Amino acid sequence: MAIYKREAVQVGTAAAWETLRDYACTANRDDVVADAVTHLIVVSCTGFFAPGLDQIIARELGLRATVERTTVGFMGCAAAFNALRLATQIVQGDAAALLLIVCVELCSLHIQPGTDRVNLVVTSLFADGAAACLVGAPAPDDREHFVINRFQSRRAPGAHGTVPRRRERSGRKGLRRVERGRGSLAG
Repeated sequence: MAIYKREAVQVGTAAAWETLRDYACTANRDDVVADAVTHLIVVSCTGFFAPGLDQIIARELGLRATVERTTVGFMGCAAAFNALRLATQIVQGDAAALLLIVCVELCSLHIQPGTDRVNLVVTSLFADGAAACLVGAPAPDDREHFVINRFQSRRAPGAHGTVPRRRERSGRKGLRRVERGRGSLAG
């Protein structure tokens, strides 16, 4: 987790700064946009540590001590959508809210050596990276923005347990594969 902590802070903070700078330019704002952030949502499922990534990113960005922080963790590929849904609900309740969402995944930390086909496919699909966005009610002078209309969530019948992961000392191992309605552990 030491590598995760070091790298997640670095790439997450960089993505957040880029988003804040882009917004300041797009919205023709000269002030420090970080001062306007009321909420920080940090998303990751590839690592955890304490104090959390949310707390360190907030400090690195110089966010106010009163910023409301939330971590969306271990929700896999859908985690960013859950963060967007939460951010949208917060803005619907408080039009003055400005939320910064930072997503960080460092999948390469969990690569397992070997030639197992499932492990090779999974390793080729998931990569390291970070992204950030701001969610809030657009000001009248904002030139660029998009509107989130609604969210929908649906569980697929029989999908429970199709992609669980198990942790080993050296990282993530295996994927669950469904064959003829029964699960079989690969890897």
